[in-house]
Amino acid sequence: MTTIASKDFRSSSAATTKSRTGSSSFRLVIALGAKIMILAAMGGIVLSAVDLLRISFFLTEGADELARAILVFNVLIVFMSVFVVGCAYLVEGPLPQQIISVILYSSIIHMAVLLLPAFWMIPGSTYLTLTGALASALIGTGLVVIRFSNRVRLAGVITEGLTPRMLSNLSSTSRPLTDPSGDLGEYDVIVVSQQAIANPHWAIFIARAAAAGCEIQYVTKYSRECAGRIHLDCIDSMAANRISSRLYCIFKRAIDILLIILTAPIVLLIVAVASLAILVAMGRPILFVQDRVGVNGSIFSIYKLRTMRNCRAGGKQIATAKEDDRITPLGKFLRRYHIDELPQLWNVLKGDMTLIGPRPEQPDLVRSYGENLPGYALRHLVRPGISGWSQVQYGYASNLEETREKLEFDLFYVEQLGPVLDAKIAVKTVLAMFDSKYVR
Repeated sequence: MTTIASKDFRSSSAATTKSRTGSSSFRLVIALGAKIMILAAMGGIVLSAVDLLRISFFLTEGADELARAILVFNVLIVFMSVFVVGCAYLVEGPLPQQIISVILYSSIIHMAVLLLPAFWMIPGSTYLTLTGALASALIGTGLVVIRFSNRVRLAGVITEGLTPRMLSNLSSTSRPLTDPSGDLGEYDVIVVSQQAIANPHWAIFIARAAAAGCEIQYVTKYSRECAGRIHLDCIDSMAANRISSRLYCIFKRAIDILLIILTAPIVLLIVAVASLAILVAMGRPILFVQDRVGVNGSIFSIYKLRTMRNCRAGGKQIATAKEDDRITPLGKFLRRYHIDELPQLWNVLKGDMTLIGPRPEQPDLVRSYGENLPGYALRHLVRPGISGWSQVQYGYASNLEETREKLEFDLFYVEQLGPVLDAKIAVKTVLAMFDSKYVR
């Protein structure tokens, strides 16, 4: 009986998810379409305003009544368009109802204006009125759609089968659900787990939610969308199966090489000055060379400008902690502005690394983390980078718990690897360079 309920739920929720206006991909499409509509309609209104200025400029005291009537009529059209757009901010309810309301307001208001030419006999008034009605309807509809797509969606999270840690990492706009007979009217999304679906009481609740138009999401998908991470408590095989095509990897490699060539003169100058400063203040060696784990578990040597005091031969490798006393004053300056990372561009040029990807770790730490963190090896399915999603979203990690947090962001990157995410990381990296929170 539970199996049948689960199957029914899957089919109904899948249909609901595909058709529901609030789904993420569709919301992005309609928001983009709305912006295009607004721009097109605004272009029409600008042209009308220019025409209005032209008429008013040539209107003199001796102008006839027809010229004055045309001026007044144009003013009314523009005013009514602005009025309809203002009404778009006041309408409430489901999206289709809001769109119908805006179109209705636009038609009624502009058709009322169309009655004026019956008294004034204004040439071209019908064309002007219809144009104003269309422009205001397009802009009003666009604003309604954008408001709807950007609104905060409240999620109800069924707590059965979810650990406290999973619940604590979900969005602040989510509410826990513990009663299968509770009201679901206020929720846009219902977040479920396999255990909740297998429970007959929750299966009925989920079916009710799907029938009411709520979007049904598994906790794994919801956590990806709201937090940009894959929680290790609900890890699955998707991270290994959804890596971007080889074509994008080739394109990304070409971009890496091009950017390094373009920035080489200024980078070489900065590295030369920093190297001289290290030689004078800290002595040799200038470069810090260390083995790191790369793509598919390969070992390579990473290059950085030395920022710490020389450690004893055979000393234990440990991650850099915040306020680490091994870092010299000059090293703190180099780390603050990420100058110590510049020699890694040579690693990128060689193909050991890429500009954007998960940060490479030391072999000993990788072995330790791999034994304690499920799915840790999945981060090596892509080439490591100088900056990555976990770097800009979380920062540095110095212990197992912090590494667990970072890993969840790294796995999200492995799964979602693509130009959009890389562009977002690039922008965040530039901003992070001026934030001391991302420095250790």
